[in-house]
Amino acid sequence: MGRKQAKREITHEQAVAQMGQVVYPIKEGDYDEMPAAYKNIDDVMLAQDDLVTPEHRLSRVRPNS
Repeated sequence: MGRKQAKREITHEQAVAQMGQVVYPIKEGDYDEMPAAYKNIDDVMLAQDDLVTPEHRLSRVRPNS
């Protein structure tokens, strides 16, 4: 979903659960930074394949907990 859809559809309880260990001030109704608000990067890049040529792919390494 996109940011506008996230603001309409994500509940405060979902926001708190999704952000778990992230230090982020969660305000009621302000959910456009939640993980669910971001579109799948592979879908976004595929839709732009006539405009861009990716040279690198970055990924986040999660530490062992």
